[in-house]
Amino acid sequence: MNSELFERIEFELDKRGLYRADLSRITGINEANFRNWKRGTMPAADALYKVAEQFDVSMEYLLTGKHKTKNVELSDREKTIIDSYRSLSEHDKDIFYKFIKLLCDQYCDQKTK
Repeated sequence: MNSELFERIEFELDKRGLYRADLSRITGINEANFRNWKRGTMPAADALYKVAEQFDVSMEYLLTGKHKTKNVELSDREKTIIDSYRSLSEHDKDIFYKFIKLLCDQYCDQKTK
């Protein structure tokens, strides 16, 4: 499992064009810790938290590969939209999605003009 954790950290570093030395400098975590993690040592919770915060991912994602994004607080309006969507049939969900996508595409086009 720890090798997978380290692979996810390496993936996030590569995605951002960063090196372990950069992450060490940014988070204050000694580079030796990264080498230990690669060898299978479990990181301390506070160190893992710093890495997750830097990459804007959840600690659960780093540990398990699940739930990459951190939990975000939804507004009441967003919750209503999600609840409404979930109550639709699959056919109506497709229509809803196409409608929202069309609105978003149109709004983005206007915003850039």
